[in-house]
Amino acid sequence: IGGGISSEDGSLSVASSTFINNSANNGGGIHNTSGSLIITDSIFTDNSVRVSGGGVLNTNGTATITNSTFSNNSAASYGGGVSNGNGNLTIVSSTFADNSANQEGGGINNYQSTLFIVNSTFSGNSTNYGGAISTGRRNTVIVNGTLNGNSANIRGGGVFIGENGAIDLSNSIVAGNAAAEGPDIFGEVNSLSGNLVGDPQGVLGLWASDLL
Repeated sequence: IGGGISSEDGSLSVASSTFINNSANNGGGIHNTSGSLIITDSIFTDNSVRVSGGGVLNTNGTATITNSTFSNNSAASYGGGVSNGNGNLTIVSSTFADNSANQEGGGINNYQSTLFIVNSTFSGNSTNYGGAISTGRRNTVIVNGTLNGNSANIRGGGVFIGENGAIDLSNSIVAGNAAAEGPDIFGEVNSLSGNLVGDPQGVLGLWASDLL
C-alpha cells in the first residue's frame, strides 16, 4: 500500500516533489488513509497500481491537490490518476493527462465521496466508465474545468455519473470526448452557468445555452 508514501491517521504535506515509476496494490504514489493530505506543486507520472489510485489513493481522509500534474499513471481497476473512496477530495489548478484505468475513472475515480474541482484540465485520459472522471453517489462540483480528448469504452468519455449521483457544473468546457454512450457526459447535471458541452447524448439537466 502506497508505492511512494503510505500515511495513516496522520497529517501529510507534500510540496514541489516528483513521484515517478512507483507501483503498489493501491496508491502508486501516495496512499492516504483516515488522515489529512495536502499536495502542492508536485508531479505524479508513470506510477501504477494493481487495484486503485495510480497516482494517489485517498481513503476515509481529506485530500487537497493544488498546482500539480498527473500524467501516464495507470490503475488495473479504478482511478488512473487519483481514486477517492469515502473521503473528501479537492483539486485546484491541476492537470490530468494520459492516465488510464481498466474499469472506472481514467483521471479520477470518486466513490461515495465529495469531490470539488476548480481551474483544472483533463485530456487524454481513458477507461471503460468516465474517461476523465467517474463519480458516484455524492455530489461532485466542477468549476472552470476543461475536459477534452478523453475517452471511455462504454459510458462517459468526459464524465460518468453513477446511479443516484449528480454533478454541479459551472463555467466549464466538456467537449471533444468519446464514448459509446454519453460521449461527453453520461448522467445527471445541475448546470449552473457558463458551460459548453459538445454532445448532449446521455446527459440530463443541461440548458440549451450549454450546448456548443
